[in-house]
Amino acid sequence: MATEEHPEATGRRRVRIALVVCCVLAAVLAALLVPTLASDDLAGTPIDTVLPGERFDETGSGATGSGSSFGALDPGDQTGVGGDTGFDNETFGSNDTEVHFVVESSEPSYWRTGSYDTYTGTGWERDTDTDAYDPPLSPVGLTDGSLEFEVTFAEPATAVPTAWQPAQLSGVDSDLMVTEDGALRSERPLQPGTTVTGVSQLQENDIGVLRSASESYSDDVFEQYTQLPDDTPDRVEEFTADLVEDDDTPYDAAVTVQNWLRSEKDYSLQADEQSDSIADTFIFEMDEGYCEYFATAMTAMLRSQDIPARYAVGYTTGQPVGDSTYEVRGMNAHSWVEVYFPDVGWVQFEPTPGDSRLEMESAVLDEELDEDHDALEPGGPGEQLQPGNITGPDDPADEDDEEDSDTDEGFDISLNQTAVPGTTVEITVTEDGEPASSMLVTVNDEDVAVTDSDGTVTFTVPDAAELDIGVTEWGLWEDDVEIVEEWNGTRLDAVSIPPGGQHHAVGSDTQSEGAGSTAQLGSGGSTAQLERAGSAAQLERSASATQLDRVGFATLDDNGANTSSESVELEAPGSEERANTTVPVEREATLTTSGDVLPGETITVTAVVQDVTITDAVVTLDGEQVGTTDENGRANVTLPEETGNVTVAVEWGAVFGEQTHTLPALELSVETGLLELPLTTATATVSTGEQNVSGAPVVVNGEQVARTGADGTTEFRLPLSETAAVETSMYGLSAHESVEGIVRNAGVVAGGVLLFVAVPVGLVYRRGHTPGTLLDAIRSGISRIPGPQRALVVMVRGGGRALRTVSRRLRTTLVYVFDTLRGTVTAGELRVSFLAWTHSKRRAVRRAFAGGVDGQSQATDVETGIRRAWAQFLSHVSVNNPERHTPAELASHAIDVDNLPADAVETVVAAFREVEYGARPEHERLARVERALEHISTQLDNEHETDGEGA
Repeated sequence: MATEEHPEATGRRRVRIALVVCCVLAAVLAALLVPTLASDDLAGTPIDTVLPGERFDETGSGATGSGSSFGALDPGDQTGVGGDTGFDNETFGSNDTEVHFVVESSEPSYWRTGSYDTYTGTGWERDTDTDAYDPPLSPVGLTDGSLEFEVTFAEPATAVPTAWQPAQLSGVDSDLMVTEDGALRSERPLQPGTTVTGVSQLQENDIGVLRSASESYSDDVFEQYTQLPDDTPDRVEEFTADLVEDDDTPYDAAVTVQNWLRSEKDYSLQADEQSDSIADTFIFEMDEGYCEYFATAMTAMLRSQDIPARYAVGYTTGQPVGDSTYEVRGMNAHSWVEVYFPDVGWVQFEPTPGDSRLEMESAVLDEELDEDHDALEPGGPGEQLQPGNITGPDDPADEDDEEDSDTDEGFDISLNQTAVPGTTVEITVTEDGEPASSMLVTVNDEDVAVTDSDGTVTFTVPDAAELDIGVTEWGLWEDDVEIVEEWNGTRLDAVSIPPGGQHHAVGSDTQSEGAGSTAQLGSGGSTAQLERAGSAAQLERSASATQLDRVGFATLDDNGANTSSESVELEAPGSEERANTTVPVEREATLTTSGDVLPGETITVTAVVQDVTITDAVVTLDGEQVGTTDENGRANVTLPEETGNVTVAVEWGAVFGEQTHTLPALELSVETGLLELPLTTATATVSTGEQNVSGAPVVVNGEQVARTGADGTTEFRLPLSETAAVETSMYGLSAHESVEGIVRNAGVVAGGVLLFVAVPVGLVYRRGHTPGTLLDAIRSGISRIPGPQRALVVMVRGGGRALRTVSRRLRTTLVYVFDTLRGTVTAGELRVSFLAWTHSKRRAVRRAFAGGVDGQSQATDVETGIRRAWAQFLSHVSVNNPERHTPAELASHAIDVDNLPADAVETVVAAFREVEYGARPEHERLARVERALEHISTQLDNEHETDGEGA
């Protein structure tokens, strides 16, 4: 039977449970806060991951939702947009002055680390597919030149910042991957101090080319990059549609959205809004924000108009610190927009007010580092950003070559595009900003048409120097018309007869003749029916006469038969011109070239006259037709394989344009040290004109030894030959360079060294000294030194042996050198032999120091017998680590390399093997071994004396 628990026990249990819960919570909180306390910063700590808004990296940069740096060196697969950036907004990463990397580049650029394609409403996600890096990467779309750069990391990184689009990279040893959006990632973090060099193909951003781009998107691009969440408010699409209503091309729409954001929203790091549809929130409910808000809003707005766009991240240019060198800091972490143009590719746009952002960065650098910020950055196509200033294209509406007229009473005349012979343009007439309909438009004193309800007329531009456009308010009014005859008492107060369309003539005194009565107006053979009903008359004009001579009336019966007719003769003074303007007619086409202008390469030529794309134009190369421009004004032209100047021309009626290109030769330069010597390092540089060539093979004496890196250079070793013939080939071209006198220079150097040694040696011999007497004198002096200095004596005795060995080795080396020159020995074999000799000599010296005054080696740790004799034999053999070789190998080396007497060597080796491996009696062989060793020593001494006499 269960017993009832006492109330006090129940209370104690509850207290214990509460204490346990508190302890658990304290442990969790400690785990979150300890890293913070250790670093004096929330950035990158666990508690930072639970804060709203951007996450931080260790340097203070906002992160991307996967625990990595926002738009920085380790972007994640998803990122939030907006939110409080920490307990204190002033610590947001864009104000962090910590250097992330230093870059040298041939021109300023944004340093891209990736992009995102899926908008979630609260942020962005991206596809994670990657491919192995296989250089060079082929550019997508049209390119315009290249940019070389070198990045040195100051922080760990997995993403490599590059200009768009990267083509080749070198300096990364770990596996390199290419993401679906063309960014470069390392599978293992790149450590601070790592330097990479690269080449990027710059994207075409010529405004004429972008305006002429097709709007035929592939299904994959359209589906992926116009995606918006289903719950995106309709007002985003509706507002953007109204904003870009007058834009004719996706480029113009992109610039309109970009400039609206810049002008209507302020730049501030204090914004902290978050929502389930952050683009909508920023557009309609916020007055300021930072780059995430601007880039997200522009991308969503363009997508709502079916214009493919994506959210890009990385860094702005950074602060210049030297010639073409920039320090890129945490404050430069940034996001922007890339817009897709078919056949052109992804083009950068900058919706964030760059002038305001750079002003803020300058203020921070001046306050914290006392540094001036002389910034110059690229913005959208054709723009440059500076603190407080943006130079480049303005709103597209201002760029259309629309000419305003000299007007009276508020009339304006404008064209929708540049006037180009043979093209159709629209002329729009407005009065006080409103469409002016029923206005007669004349061009060069020729009638064109009457404006419609939108105030526009269309016409084909003639081949003239300029267009003199006039607007006439056409009509015959009561004050200007003399009625010389009336018909049946009917008075016509006003008749309006402009050419074309349906218009009205109304008379306040007009009397109705009843149903079926009509009035016929005649003018020089052209007629119009005036059907009268009540006090109104409708005029349907059937011809284009500009002056009314007579008005005729006819009365019809119920069956439509003419029962009577009269005519009224009018006197018209003409028309009154209300506005006019003069517009130049442009004939000169501008040609834009995309691609590498190199022999044998194919380039893309785009022809425009300001904002007008020239289609179906004849394209010639040096006067020979090679194609016609397509609907986008483009044509592909294959350049000749020969170097020199070529001229590409485009002609369409009166429109003409041409461009001359220089096809540069392939150039190869080889730089060596002060003196060309065998096996020394040389640097080869391959270029075409001002452009360095990456991936070019470098061939030396018929053998490929390297390929040029991203900067067009590579290093190689000069061969052991008199001449090094260096060659390269690329783009169907070749170049060569020769390095002469390599062996001759080596001989001169060797002769100089020998002369430097021979002169003092000769002086010594003239005084009657030999190497032996000099060594004896040294030994005699050192023998008087007390015991602690015995090591010096050992060194001298070892030095004597070394001197004899050097003499033998010098002869052997000379033999090797001559054999190498004859081709029987390779340079590699000569190098290995020399290294083996130096290693053996160092080991012999170490054994000499360890053996004491009598020079006996302690390597065998014996004083008598075969082992001592074997150790003495090994001291004469120039083999490093003899314990790793068999006795037979040591014997061969002693005879072939060290020139020791073969009989004596064989005796020593045979005795050693019989005693050590055959367990034969030692005393029976010891005397024979000692005689063999004495023979070896005698020969070595004789060689020494012979060398001394020869010297």
